[in-house]
Amino acid sequence: VATTSTAITNTAGVIDLNITAADAAVVGSDINLTQADGATAARDAIAENLTLTANDADGDMFGLQITGTATVNAAAGSYTGIFIDNAENIADSMSDAILVTASGGDTTVTDALDASAANIVNAVNVGANTITGTTAVVDFTDFDVDADGLLAFTQW
Repeated sequence: VATTSTAITNTAGVIDLNITAADAAVVGSDINLTQADGATAARDAIAENLTLTANDADGDMFGLQITGTATVNAAAGSYTGIFIDNAENIADSMSDAILVTASGGDTTVTDALDASAANIVNAVNVGANTITGTTAVVDFTDFDVDADGLLAFTQW
């Protein structure tokens, strides 16, 4: 669908898929991409590419919006917004499950991950896993850890 010469004004979606799954394991959209053996080193194969171009200062753009709609039948644990399963059995084959970069310049990303909504129970759940970094800073209202690992408390 090429729409660069005429602006789309409908709000239902240029591509609109409405799928109802009954008693079956249904996949609404399935993209299978295989990079064949022999690709040049560092050759990127991308299953889905979303490019956003904000040419209006007032409009907001979202690359991906996932909404769990309220129903009378959903139970605790019914939804997972993003599910990543690395089924590859080669060690370290997925170096980052989610990678956030900023190629546009310094300070072009304000929050790599924002989990500040008051109704979120755990902003981050790491289980028994290690949190790794170098000279990062932890900056809370009453508690800080500087890049040297020194602790600072505003109240004791």
